Amino acid sequence: METNQVIRQCPVYLSFLVCYMMSCNRIANREILDFIPGTYVRTIDHEFATGKDTLIITPLEGAMYKIVKRSGFRRIHNGKELPYEHKKETWSGQYDVKTGAIQELQNGKVISFNPDKDQLLLGGVTYNKVK
Repeated sequence: METNQVIRQCPVYLSFLVCYMMSCNRIANREILDFIPGTYVRTIDHEFATGKDTLIITPLEGAMYKIVKRSGFRRIHNGKELPYEHKKETWSGQYDVKTGAIQELQNGKVISFNPDKDQLLLGGVTYNKVK
């Protein structure tokens, strides 16, 4: 094959490569989008507190999501458990197709997903999907 012929065919091969890469990204994003809605929990158990955090993520319109974080915990001070405390926060976030993560809009938190392990990551904290 002549060099000129190879050079003329490069755009054709390049366009196939670009289409393939774009389709792979769409498949990955579809898997994440299907995985996102649900309830995620993590258990807190360390020297300063015990309890549980729950994140409930529901889709809104377009790429927007409602995130409700419920925390129930008991602080431990000088080895004594203090009264149980509850907190509830409601956030909104936008899904970013490029990163496959939700950017929480009020405080800039990044929520990423690992469907293969049924997990969500909020910063460095791992939550497990329960439904």
